[in-house]
Parts: sequence; structure tokens; C-alpha cells
Amino acid sequence: MMSGGAGGRSRQLQSGGAGGRSGQMRTLAALCVLLLGGCITHGQRNAPGIAKIEQPPPAHTVQCMEPEVPFDPGERVLTLSTGFAFGGGAGFARSDDVQGLYALTVETTLHYGIRRESHRDDPPLIPMVHEKYWPDLSVALNLGWHVLQREANGAGVGAGYAELQVFGLRLYGSGLAAGWAYDPTEKIHGPQVTIFTWGVFFLRVTHLLDRGTDLLAGVQFKFPVSYMWSR
Repeated sequence: MMSGGAGGRSRQLQSGGAGGRSGQMRTLAALCVLLLGGCITHGQRNAPGIAKIEQPPPAHTVQCMEPEVPFDPGERVLTLSTGFAFGGGAGFARSDDVQGLYALTVETTLHYGIRRESHRDDPPLIPMVHEKYWPDLSVALNLGWHVLQREANGAGVGAGYAELQVFGLRLYGSGLAAGWAYDPTEKIHGPQVTIFTWGVFFLRVTHLLDRGTDLLAGVQFKFPVSYMWSR
């Protein structure tokens, strides 16, 4: 994420040579990950059962009670989603200087959660915001990097970050994440909080110590790969 401030804070992009080759390799790796998006795999073995639903219980075990109605036990879901985000906002430097900014970010998220309904087959062609790919409720780990950021004084590579996230699909695809950001170029770091809703809109606040606070809002698009098994 970018921050405002003095001109010394801006870092110009380098081109050619080893830097150019490194950038091409990162782009190729990102494209390979995106091509895997939109996949769902169901586990072939269910969790240990507590009843054989194809056989009625013996009469002497019912004891004149109402038979138990079968219900869907749901699924456990492991989802790896990788994508990009673009946003704009403002950087508030410690010198009270305010500067406009925008950033392009790549992020990978690993979700682990549960779903109330199992075996939702025939996933849609566009998976990014469809419920079939995501847990109803999950905890997750976010790893991201601001690969391109720009402010009035130039463009450069920004900070990387790690966040822990809670996500509720039934809450309009909303969630809250908190973690830590680190800028290896300037060797500064600080806390970060991200709020998102409807699966694609986010608001992020980052405070890098000795630099200032950044406020960024935008949209994100992720391509999920999900593995599911019965609870």
C-alpha cells in the first residue's frame, strides 16, 4: 500500500536486466495460479458415520419414539483463493502532509470453514463471488503484496503483509482481517486492518511506524480452488 509524504519516500520502478527478468517470472507465476481458479473437488470418503441411513433401525430400539428425520450434516471446506485488488485513497504522513495514492495488490488467502449444505455441484463459470466455492463461516490467512503503488512523486513496489481473517458468507460475504505490514525497501512496519463486504469491496487502513497512515478503498477479484469433505 502506498503512503504520502516527502519525495524521498517514492521509489522509482526499475526496468531491464535482472529486475526485468524477475518481474516476468512473477507475472508468469501469477498467471499460472489464476488458471487454476474455479475448481471444486469433493472428498471421496465421508466422515465416520453414526448410522446406516439405508437401513431402518430395529423396532426394539425405536421404543415408540418418533424416528429421527435425516438431515444434511454439511461439509468442511478448504479454499485457496488467489487474485488481485485495485484501490485508491490517501496517505497521511506524520508531517501532516496528505497525498493521493493508488495501488495494485496481489493476495492469496487460505480459508478453513464449514458449510450447512453439502455437494453443491455444477459450479458457475465465474466463481469469484459465487457461494458454491466458499465456506459459510471460516477463518483464514491472508498473504499479500502491493506490487505496484503510485503517488504524486512516482511509482514503486510497496509493502507486503500477513493477516488473520474471519469471514461470513451469509453476512453478505463480509469479513474482518487484522495483521502486520512490512516494507522491505524502507525497512518499516506497522499494523494493518481490512474490512470487506459483498466479496469484492474492501477498505484497508495501514499504519507504518515512522511514516504515517494509509487509507485505501477498492475492489478485489479472487479465483478459488476448493476441497470439500463431509462433516
